[in-house]
Amino acid sequence: MNIQMLLYNPTKDRMLFMKEKTQVSIPSFITKPFHIAETKIINDYLLNEYQLQTNVVRCLDQNPNQRVYEVELLTPIFREDRHLVWSPPTCQENRTLLAQDQQWILNLWLTSQTSNVQWMQYGWRESVEDWIRQILMETKLEITQIRNWEKCSLYQVETEKDCYYIKAVPELFKHEPFVHLQLGDYTPQIFSIHKDVSMYVMKGLKGTLLGFSRQFNHWQETVSRMASVQKRYISGDLLTQVEVPVRPLTEVLSEQSLFIAMQMLEKEIPLNEYQLISSTIPEVQATVRTLLREMPLSLDHGDLFGGNVIVEQSIPYIIDWSDSSITHPFLSVVQLFNEVTSFFSEAAAEELLYYYLDFWTEYGSESQLKEEFHTIKKLEPVFYLIVHLLYIFPAFTENVEKDRIVREYCVQWTTHFQ
Repeated sequence: MNIQMLLYNPTKDRMLFMKEKTQVSIPSFITKPFHIAETKIINDYLLNEYQLQTNVVRCLDQNPNQRVYEVELLTPIFREDRHLVWSPPTCQENRTLLAQDQQWILNLWLTSQTSNVQWMQYGWRESVEDWIRQILMETKLEITQIRNWEKCSLYQVETEKDCYYIKAVPELFKHEPFVHLQLGDYTPQIFSIHKDVSMYVMKGLKGTLLGFSRQFNHWQETVSRMASVQKRYISGDLLTQVEVPVRPLTEVLSEQSLFIAMQMLEKEIPLNEYQLISSTIPEVQATVRTLLREMPLSLDHGDLFGGNVIVEQSIPYIIDWSDSSITHPFLSVVQLFNEVTSFFSEAAAEELLYYYLDFWTEYGSESQLKEEFHTIKKLEPVFYLIVHLLYIFPAFTENVEKDRIVREYCVQWTTHFQ
């Protein structure tokens, strides 16, 4: 993949160009594909190649073979040489000498509007650094940008003794820092929340992701901790002051919601796939009607898999509560059980299921609860696809993962309802 970088210093109105004989070009390098939000690979390249401290602002353009990133220069401009030129991006001489296949990139930058996402603007990195210094009261900090896209801004902060993470989320996910804070020992420690921009700082853990663990007890303890959180919510012990989105499964999969979502889905997938999914709507609605009425709503993580759990000293801590909502509790654990089946065996997943269901015996018999779980397992991709179509996708302008998310949930939907 070809990475093109528009490296700009807004204070001095200077952009970096590479000069070779009578032609100039925009800095670029070739690398293996990576997630569009990842920034370390870009900042590391500019540091190693040109000794520049930088901050990725946003991805301006992308296709399967090339991406264009807007990058902010954090350090003072270094001296020029015969191969490196700092000049105003509007400089007519450089625009004339710019390689033909890159002129559109500079024009794109010159004509693009400033993002309304705060962390995709110049100066954000400086404001983050000022805030964290006030919180930690540390003078020596090493700050590393980890991710930057519409869904969040993420930085790692290292002091002489400890490691921290700073995360900012958009309005749609403004409940995340408060959910995280109120869950206490179930998540990494929260030190402060910046309410104006839904930004928070949490303690970094030294453990490994659950997805890399093949110790069954780590998975069992994760399920136990998720169930404990959900039961505490039901008892009124958690989240009473937090506005978490309430999305009952019966409402998300109601006739009206399904009708609206299907109109949106028709524009996203081929006609034959749309017709196949449409034909399953009556079965989906009939399946919803079989759910236990006694089962209460509770906290759903929304994206609970091995990559969102950190195991430190055999204790799993659940992170990334952006997609959390109040809905059917069993939705949270479906993906975990799929991973247990893949990593261990069906027998191990069955054992873990009975262990989880034992937390819910006051709402049904063992056989009823098992049937309820398998019903939720069928409905899970339908539920999350509808949530994305109705609530998540409309909240963003780029939705760079939209095609993948829609495709994967549609495959699961048609697998479960045929």
